[in-house]
Amino acid sequence: MYKIEIYPDALDQIGALSVAAQRILSEVLAAIQLVPWNGPSASEQNPDGALRRSLFGPEGAGMVTYLVLDDQREVHVVQVLWIGD
Repeated sequence: MYKIEIYPDALDQIGALSVAAQRILSEVLAAIQLVPWNGPSASEQNPDGALRRSLFGPEGAGMVTYLVLDDQREVHVVQVLWIGD
């Protein structure tokens, strides 16, 4: 299991989400905590890179971008975007 660290900007972004979107995001973060490498790379030019992303919400209305630090068993959430209602 990986420890989740959330950067201040991402915390602000999470705080702006609706309660329903926060619930969905919490489920995604729980999965990332167990298997962070399941998310695709955030960069097509670096498919094996540690910067990953995961879509969440209806029709992928949200995206969380995170950095996997295997040696520290940590996942750093750097950005949360939401384009839904």
